[in-house]
Amino acid sequence: MEVQDLKWMMYACFAILFFALSYTFFKLGSGQGEVLAFLLIVSLINSIGHLVLFILYLFKKRFATRDTHFIEFLKDRIYLPIKVILFSILVGFSAAFNDMSSMLMFKAGAPFSISMPIFTSSVVCLTVLFGVFVLKEKLSVRQFVGISMIIMGIILFNV
Repeated sequence: MEVQDLKWMMYACFAILFFALSYTFFKLGSGQGEVLAFLLIVSLINSIGHLVLFILYLFKKRFATRDTHFIEFLKDRIYLPIKVILFSILVGFSAAFNDMSSMLMFKAGAPFSISMPIFTSSVVCLTVLFGVFVLKEKLSVRQFVGISMIIMGIILFNV
């Protein structure tokens, strides 16, 4: 396997780090006031962050192509088919409900060191089920055994 084939693993490590950080901050902020106000601020900051990253991406592409007409550059580079818009909306609503559910879980007093391992392990299992049944991905015997071990771990963690 070449290094390029494992580039996704670097991004996965960043995603894991920031996922853990964001849920730690969720737990710390969960009892500090109104849940919806907290989530609104989180969403606004998240949107600003995405906007900044998008602008940086566009400028990087623009300077890489040495394009001097920025408006023409944008017309040629931004392509949003209806599927992209639809899935963006679905991701946004899913993330909003995930955030709300997580905040309410923490506000209800869920211990972070117990609730997050159960939460993330369950996400792994549910994601695999979606992959197999919705996206029609194949699951090897080794992968099935691994998922079964995760489920056993969740059961043992709760006993």
